[in-house]
Amino acid sequence: MKEQLAKIRAEAISALESAKDAADLDALRVKYLGKKGELTGVLKMMGRLSPEERPVMGQLANDVRAALENALEACSKKLEAAALEELFAKLDRLQSGDVLVLAGSIPTSLPDDIYQRILARLANREILTAVDATGRLLRAVLPYRPFLIKPNIQELGDLFGFEDLEFMEGVDLARQLQNEGARNVVVSMGGGGAFLLTEDQQLYSAKACAGRVSNTVGAGDSLVAGILTGLKQWEDFGKALQMGVAAGSATAFSGWLGTRALTEELMERVKVEKIPL
Repeated sequence: MKEQLAKIRAEAISALESAKDAADLDALRVKYLGKKGELTGVLKMMGRLSPEERPVMGQLANDVRAALENALEACSKKLEAAALEELFAKLDRLQSGDVLVLAGSIPTSLPDDIYQRILARLANREILTAVDATGRLLRAVLPYRPFLIKPNIQELGDLFGFEDLEFMEGVDLARQLQNEGARNVVVSMGGGGAFLLTEDQQLYSAKACAGRVSNTVGAGDSLVAGILTGLKQWEDFGKALQMGVAAGSATAFSGWLGTRALTEELMERVKVEKIPL
């Protein structure tokens, strides 16, 4: 058994050091430390040992487990650092006028403050950044003055502890997010469409297109993509919101992401209103 444990330790550490990503590490963790892993299999043989051998082998097995867990943690940190360096190298290639969208929750393999670190790295480089996140994650990026943020109406209310927001209540809360650092705020309202409050306090509202909803997954992402594309094309926030709502509707009406052709078709049905403030 002593030889088996030594072999497991040597093979596992060698394999961990050769891991290329988090998936490799997880597979190795299961292989060696999982319920049906190799180390567990050896431990199940402890009952065959004499009473004198059991505590000795038990301690040795615990030492092997500790060594593998330490190696897993060290390799995880090494891969995380390498992944961050690769990511930052790509970010450093962005140029003035480029667009970067940060969306969704942060993977467990990345540090909790990765969004803040990315925005800090891009500061003063005239790169348009958009953030589609919720809760504390969204609020944490506001001091870095993202160009565009997109909470939905419920998420907006949750940030301030309110429910069932009326339209102008939502506008007031969007303005508070601007006071915290956001430059432009678009708030999606599901079937109610969306409104956009710009940094120069222009308010635009657009109703969603009528149609059969197939799948709303990705509709918010499409809204953001449509707005950013519209701004690039027309440099007009009203037209940008029109394209964004059309793109969100196109995705909602499709089995997958809406196409540009459908987005452009739906744009003719999206009416944008500029509301005086």
